[in-house]
Amino acid sequence: MSRNLALLALLVAGLAGVHTLGSATAAPARQAVPARQAVPARQAVPAQKVQVAVAPVSRPAVANPCPAQCSGNGICMHDRCFCTPGHSGADCATSTAADAPACPNACSRNGVCAQGRCFCVPGFSGEDCSTPAAAGQCPADCSGNGVCRLGKCFCEPGFTGTDCASSTACPNDCSGKGVCTYGRCFCVAGSSGADCATAATPPRQGR
Repeated sequence: MSRNLALLALLVAGLAGVHTLGSATAAPARQAVPARQAVPARQAVPAQKVQVAVAPVSRPAVANPCPAQCSGNGICMHDRCFCTPGHSGADCATSTAADAPACPNACSRNGVCAQGRCFCVPGFSGEDCSTPAAAGQCPADCSGNGVCRLGKCFCEPGFTGTDCASSTACPNDCSGKGVCTYGRCFCVAGSSGADCATAATPPRQGR
C-alpha cells in the first residue's frame, strides 16, 4: 500500500512538471501593427483668369467711292459704276447712243436715268429727283394704289407712276374684245393675242 502511494505521488509530480514546461514554452502573442497614417489630400490650385484687351478696329469712312457718283447714269457698287443702257465710262458720263434720251438735270445725282426717265433713290422724288422726301412721306401718299417705303411708292399691279395714280393701260384697249385687268387683256371666246385682235382658230373636230 505504501508502495502504491509512492508511485501515485511520482505520477502526479511528473504531470505537474509537464504542465509547467508546456506553459513556459508557449509562443508569445503577436503584437498589433499600428495603422498607417492617411496621406492628406492635395489642395486644388485655383486657375488664374487671363484678361486680354482687344482694341477696336476703326475703319475710315469712304465718301463717294465712285467717280462723280456715276453721273446719275448708273449704280455704284464695290467702288465701281455700273452704267445704265446708253451710257458708259468710269463715271457713266459718256452717252453711247446719239438718240439716247437725256434725263432732266441728270436726275440731280439722286437717281438713275433710263430711257429719259429718272428712277430716284429712296429719300428723293420728283422728275429730276431733286425733292427730298420726308421720312415715311410719298407723293400723294401713293394715291391709295401702292405702298410707301422710304419716300418711294411701290405700286400695286395695274397702277404706275411716281404716285401710283396712273392705271396700267392694255394694248389697243383690248380691241373691244376683252377685259383689261392689271394691264393685261383677257379676251372673250373667239379672240386671242395680246390685244385680243386675232381671231382664234377653232379646234379641229375628230373624224
